[in-house]
Amino acid sequence: YAAQHPESYPVQLYLGTMLRKEKKYDEALTAFEHASALVPKAVGQDSPHQQMLAIALERKDRSRAIRELQAILTIDFDNIAAARQLVSLLKEDGATEPTRLQPAFERLVALDPFDGAAQGSLGRLAMDAGDTEAAGWEPLPLVAAAFTVTDDDALIACPAGPRMPGREVV
Repeated sequence: YAAQHPESYPVQLYLGTMLRKEKKYDEALTAFEHASALVPKAVGQDSPHQQMLAIALERKDRSRAIRELQAILTIDFDNIAAARQLVSLLKEDGATEPTRLQPAFERLVALDPFDGAAQGSLGRLAMDAGDTEAAGWEPLPLVAAAFTVTDDDALIACPAGPRMPGREVV
């Protein structure tokens, strides 16, 4: 039936699903790739890219899984689960290249600006690249280590009151 309907997205998706259940992964990948070509912007848990991701994870093919997650995020840009999974797989893969890591962390930070770990990782990437502005860090001028504190300054700085001989203002 699938051979008679090569241009039918639902038929190709169903074929891939049945082949995946039978653990005929290579044939399933071919069907899902064809379905993805027919409807390139398909999203959701049953989408071809999600299915190909699941096969890659079952086969422990990390590089394929990373490619599928990147494809998912290209069309499903607000998929935070995919963004988190991509960052995790990149870390597991030992990725250190900013060209691979930065887009993943940027997407994750855009989707979850309160993710401190992602913010920190993105900031470190920017610092490593010498981009202090993107890292959100500005060097502060050094304050002289030796300075004189007057009694008026001590009143403001020290709640205990003015300096007394033998008492240091900290």
